[in-house]
Amino acid sequence: MLSKKCSIAAVSAVMIGGTALLAVPAEAVSQTLTYTCPVGGADRQFKLIADTTLPDTAVAGSALSGAANASVVIGDDVRSLMYGFLGARAVKGTASISTTAFGAPKAFAATIPLTTVPATGELTVPAAGPVALTAPATAGVYEIRAGNFTTAITLVKEDNSEVGPINVSCTLDAGQNTLIDTVTVTAPTTATPPPTTAPVVKVATTTTAKAKYAAASKKATVKVLVKAATGTPTGKVAVTVKKGAKKIKTVRVDLSAGKAKAVFKKISAQGKYKVAVKYAGSATTNPSSARTTFKVA
Repeated sequence: MLSKKCSIAAVSAVMIGGTALLAVPAEAVSQTLTYTCPVGGADRQFKLIADTTLPDTAVAGSALSGAANASVVIGDDVRSLMYGFLGARAVKGTASISTTAFGAPKAFAATIPLTTVPATGELTVPAAGPVALTAPATAGVYEIRAGNFTTAITLVKEDNSEVGPINVSCTLDAGQNTLIDTVTVTAPTTATPPPTTAPVVKVATTTTAKAKYAAASKKATVKVLVKAATGTPTGKVAVTVKKGAKKIKTVRVDLSAGKAKAVFKKISAQGKYKVAVKYAGSATTNPSSARTTFKVA
């Protein structure tokens, strides 16, 4: 009769068989592989089937992600040992699965959820975990192959007390076809670059202004002329009148054929007035400015 310690390890080894192929890629044809787990000085062999939701094609350099699912059916004899001799009413655990993906070693983490152990019949144990890979940079057909795995299994009794975690390492039996699936990697689509346009070089401008005051109408008229090295400037000019430090008013007017006129009414206080003109520039011309004065006697 097996010792209790050996029995626990044997049950654990059977349980973790359900996680060994969590790296199986999407659309793979189910393939049964066998693993050997040393238990109490004796080797035991287990079989399992698994699949995943990973895509079977990818663009070079892109990220691949999905969920992997696996299950193992445990016979009534081992289920009876777990339920009767060890008092297990449920099992749970984690696993680390070694694979060779696209020619490089890759380990995946898996979880065995809390699973009830029935009083009779077979026990089916599920396991699941995320699968994340990066497609190779070069287009081609790449292999994913199964490898060894380790696990930590916990048995849960009726009173919710736990036995474990029990660490077990299992080895893929030699002589098997370990190819799980192939992934076809395609080259990324080369986007046509947008047409380039030459940068706009703005031309320099010069602004001149003349102010004239009409005492009879108490109006000041400011005439503005903006010239460019090439073409006729367009846009707006801002004309500001000040008396000393006090701002009287700012008028903004549009250029027409490079010219503009601003009129300031009700100018009556005697003294000297300053006029500042600013041309804002346009899509093709740079800004410029000018100053002038007028007097009210």
